[in-house]
Amino acid sequence: MSVVNTRERKAKNPGTVDSEQAVLAAALLDLTLLDKAQAAKLAKTDFSTPEYGELYDRLCRLRLIGDAAGESGTVKAIQESGVGKEALRAMLEMGEIYRLDFRLHVRRVIDLSRMAKLAKAVEGTAERIEAREPISDTLEWLEAELQQVKANREMKLFDCTALGEMSIAAKRIETTVDAYTGLSELDDLIGGFHAGDLCVLAARASVGKTAFAMQIAEHNANRGRPVLFVSLEMDAVDIFDRLIANDTGISASRLRGGRKSLSDNDLERIANSATSYHDLPLTVFAPSKATTNDIRTAARIAQARHGLNLIVIDYLSFIRHPERRMERREQIGEICKELKRLAKDLKVPVIVLSQLNRMAEGEVPTLAMLRESGSVEEDADQVVFVHRAERVSTEGQIVVAKNRHGQCGCISVDWHGTGMRYSVAEFRAPQEQNSKGAKAWKPRPKQNWQTAKPEGEPWTG
Repeated sequence: MSVVNTRERKAKNPGTVDSEQAVLAAALLDLTLLDKAQAAKLAKTDFSTPEYGELYDRLCRLRLIGDAAGESGTVKAIQESGVGKEALRAMLEMGEIYRLDFRLHVRRVIDLSRMAKLAKAVEGTAERIEAREPISDTLEWLEAELQQVKANREMKLFDCTALGEMSIAAKRIETTVDAYTGLSELDDLIGGFHAGDLCVLAARASVGKTAFAMQIAEHNANRGRPVLFVSLEMDAVDIFDRLIANDTGISASRLRGGRKSLSDNDLERIANSATSYHDLPLTVFAPSKATTNDIRTAARIAQARHGLNLIVIDYLSFIRHPERRMERREQIGEICKELKRLAKDLKVPVIVLSQLNRMAEGEVPTLAMLRESGSVEEDADQVVFVHRAERVSTEGQIVVAKNRHGQCGCISVDWHGTGMRYSVAEFRAPQEQNSKGAKAWKPRPKQNWQTAKPEGEPWTG
């Protein structure tokens, strides 16, 4: 590009060329400043003027070589980049001034580059709409482009001195836990769910993994922690009926039976229970089909409306992948990575339910029994199994098979079929252990999350 074209560019958008010249001018006087530019991930392609981008790239290479390059190396880099004499003269005259605000100009170059990419994405979307391409393909393309524009470029490097100071500072404040399971022994084992965690909750069919996931969601929502429950298997009303069943003690099967299965007293109890849930910070997203992008969009909307402390997804096998020709094992692997990225981007824990293969029938589950992909195990921070030896049994186990930030283990639990929930197993006398009779379950009175002591988690007042 000639100097004339560069001037025309400057007249249209003076901020772009000024900031690009400022970065290069300061770098020509002091190559060590390029360390700051590279730490901010300033790239050659961020310069709107190709010659400037080429000069920046060559100066970065000289910085890697060090003092061995000398002044001759800098002169050669300038000559081979194609930067005109007038532009170079302007840089050198103002170099000392630009040097004072080097970080600011680096940030401006990056921001203007992102704005240009955003404008290009908008133009590309308009072209696709005019070409009448499928709306689903257009939206997925736009989502991918926007993710690239929104990508965080800051590359943070810490030495041990800085890390030590940060670690000590972190120990002096109370660690924030975004969500708990509600079972005290299990929370003690895994330490609750923290921002960015991906937890896989797995079990065989009809063992109660959806019920346990719903129990976790309700427990946190009752304590004022907003929860998004993504149900790809059940209708939203069915999910709400689980709450009603837990609160009233009326079985879910009777609720599904409708009027013929319910008395007038039952209907009154259901109405009162439904009213009591009006202010519960629980949002249900129950599409017939969804991709990880759909879930991400729903999560961002829920977070903007009410805040967000936990995402529960029921379940992994029902999440669609846009590339249908890919093998399902590879699709599941990419979906798990996207869910982990979602947890880190939104800074909330994500619990996703998964099936076990037929090897787990009647056996205590292991990581090898996770269905469809080994990457489920690799990407998860925690893998938790819900196990009952027989589906009619009221006694079970919750197995923590993987815990990236703590220990693994197993706790005994009781299954209450009417309320569709698990509780920590109480001590059983020998005669009770041999009894085959199911333990009667009574619904607990609901507590006000603002004043009640949270059950199964540390109390902070």
